[in-house]
Amino acid sequence: MKNSLCRRMALRIALLLIISTSLHAMSSSAATGYAHDADVQTEKRPHQLYFYSPRSYLPDGVNQEGAPLAVSVEQTTTLFPLIKEMDGIILMVSWNQLCPISPDNCDFTFIDSVLNYWGSRGKKVVLNIATVGFPYVAWVNGAPRLLNETPQWVLDRLQPAPDNSLNGTYVATPTTIIGNIVGGVIPSFVFPAYWDHRFVEMSRELAFQLARRYDGHPVISAVRIPYGLQGEENPTVLGASIAKYPAGFTFASWFNYDREITDIYLEAFKRSRLEADITYTPWIRAYALTNADPAFIALADGFVNYLIENKDRITLGFNGFSAIACPALTGVTCPETPIPGYTVGQYNVEVAAMGYVLKFKADGGQIALEGGTLLNAAMSGSNVINAINALGAERYDMWGGDAASINYARNGFSINSENEGTLKWYKDAIAKQCAAKGQALLSGIWYSDQRSGLSSDR
Repeated sequence: MKNSLCRRMALRIALLLIISTSLHAMSSSAATGYAHDADVQTEKRPHQLYFYSPRSYLPDGVNQEGAPLAVSVEQTTTLFPLIKEMDGIILMVSWNQLCPISPDNCDFTFIDSVLNYWGSRGKKVVLNIATVGFPYVAWVNGAPRLLNETPQWVLDRLQPAPDNSLNGTYVATPTTIIGNIVGGVIPSFVFPAYWDHRFVEMSRELAFQLARRYDGHPVISAVRIPYGLQGEENPTVLGASIAKYPAGFTFASWFNYDREITDIYLEAFKRSRLEADITYTPWIRAYALTNADPAFIALADGFVNYLIENKDRITLGFNGFSAIACPALTGVTCPETPIPGYTVGQYNVEVAAMGYVLKFKADGGQIALEGGTLLNAAMSGSNVINAINALGAERYDMWGGDAASINYARNGFSINSENEGTLKWYKDAIAKQCAAKGQALLSGIWYSDQRSGLSSDR
């Protein structure tokens, strides 16, 4: 009897040890984001890899071209072209899709579904709510409809005051429509004016709504501060030409708005990490340098210094990262020279951007870089790889089309449910070309552990 009891106790202890060990292994596996890829868990991964939503098609076959705005849950879950190197996705969804009627009638089930899907697979999500952006085609009540990313109730509240002291909107024809539209003619749209304090207050309300629901969410790796176009720090849908800016816009008003929105998100989110995706600040610095305007240089530098003061809570992102970043960095080997297709002005913007990224990194901050589709030769190749490794970026963001091409190659160049939505518009040769470039990039940055001691005087 005594021996039998001892044997049972010994078996229980052994079983508990096995369960404990298994749980620890599962936890470690899930934490890496590769619960289903045990063969890659031991690889060195100096850079986290995230992907935007891939292009998709609406029920009537409309191709969602342009910026990777998420217009359906399936686009960002079951139709997402999963590859083993992926650490997470960037969920870009419009304010209008969440709160189309009023701030009191928001529906966040879209975000919840995406977080639940990727959380169960050990992946993370960067949450990016676009308060302003290119109009997009969505499926509404059984038919395609062209929508503004800013809710109509917001635009209605920004109508001119009775005394005309405030006019918080402007009418413009955007450079891009996300999705095909009948006839291909891009209509004019109403957009919010950032310098109107009423827009800032409505943005505050959104920030606290999101924070109450998602601050500290375990699947969210960062919340992007939605300054402007598609969540970027970019003030206009009209392109960078100053002549196209609406009346009332100034560099000073833009930086004032940048700081106000940053303060709001720092106040609202106490646990989740934030991300400031600078786009326009280096453009202003390069413009001011060309035009010998020290006041605007000071404004641009001052905003980045302000972000550096909050580096423990904010990641500095830079999108549009390209091959020209390599020659913009001192002391980095750039195998591909010269860089075709770039103007002096574009080079100067890249120099300014890399100066900010280097300073942020040198001061102990985290950086995230974003490149374009592999269809763009200027955003792939050994120069891009060398620059990413030299900067030591904590994260590199790619497009869903990149993942779809790699997924396509790894499935024997066959279409499957994950990649078909994106690859409908690819020819086989293009998909194979992109797959080769994508694999070269992954081999260069995902399996690499290179670092370079770079510094900056800014």
